[in-house]
Amino acid sequence: MRHVFLIGLSGSGKSTVGRLLAQRLNRPLLDVDALIEGEYGERIPVIFARHGEDYFRQLERRVFAQAVEGVEEAVIVTGGGIVIQPENRRLMAQCGIRVFLQVDPAIAIERMQQQFATEQEQDRTPEIRPLLSGPDPLTRLQQLLATRLDWYQEADFTCSTSNKSVEQVTQEIIDMLADSDHQETIAPIVRRVHVGVGYDAVVDWGGA
Repeated sequence: MRHVFLIGLSGSGKSTVGRLLAQRLNRPLLDVDALIEGEYGERIPVIFARHGEDYFRQLERRVFAQAVEGVEEAVIVTGGGIVIQPENRRLMAQCGIRVFLQVDPAIAIERMQQQFATEQEQDRTPEIRPLLSGPDPLTRLQQLLATRLDWYQEADFTCSTSNKSVEQVTQEIIDMLADSDHQETIAPIVRRVHVGVGYDAVVDWGGA
């Protein structure tokens, strides 16, 4: 079961990149936040407001585990805080490849502000990210990045999304995945060296 997990801050482009990546790879797409909202019947800001973050994280962990176990080889778009829970990090490490979409917080805020304005123009109710609803969302996002960075950097790959199109980011990820698949298919060669009592030597690409 080799899922592709997209992790990173809000505004890093996970949802947009995930849709195109799933199309290009011909894989199912699962968006954890959308699954949570579908199960609970309310948008995430409402869940936060009614029950608090601890409740939301428990709900997120359960829905995430169900998504991972319910389908094979999907592109799974995660919420920015998925890495907070150790159980989620272990599950991602065991069941797939993690791609950290790296973005400068200032660019992420700009993207979210543009999305907010677009939704208003379309007479849709804009979603305000619960952890960024204070008076200084940029500072808050910078704090979230500082708190989560070590967990994000556990990812198998890192792809910057700043100043890149969705197509560029998607192709970079596809190239990374292709390189990873190639390395996994090359098995090490073991040769018996007959010197003295003899020993096994492992011959591998990039090995020393």
